Amino acid sequence: GQAGHALQQRGAGLGALQRRGFCALAQCVGTCRQRGAVQPARIARGRIATVAIDSMVFLRPLKVGDIVGFYTEVLSVGRSSIKILIEVWKTDDLTGLHTKLTEGLFTFVAIDDDGNTRPVPPA
Repeated sequence: GQAGHALQQRGAGLGALQRRGFCALAQCVGTCRQRGAVQPARIARGRIATVAIDSMVFLRPLKVGDIVGFYTEVLSVGRSSIKILIEVWKTDDLTGLHTKLTEGLFTFVAIDDDGNTRPVPPA
């Protein structure tokens, strides 16, 4: 099933267009990182930086115009780091069928205004 925290739904835009109407992988990675940073930023109560994409699996192609949802699940919170699972799911307009397109493990760290690592505040 879909990971727990729904972030946002959006249509894949023309700016991500690759040949034959598919979205470029780099655009998908960047969008996952951007959308996936929302929950870690809330947990860190401030600025964060992406320090690792531990894995990223592209299961199905993302087509321009697809309506997708970004879902996250916090896997662990360390002293300064937050590891999350990000999943991208497509919903078919006609059938309502949900299909997982992509999943990735991302690690973010809390940083201060100077870009130095700082502790994640207690929950």
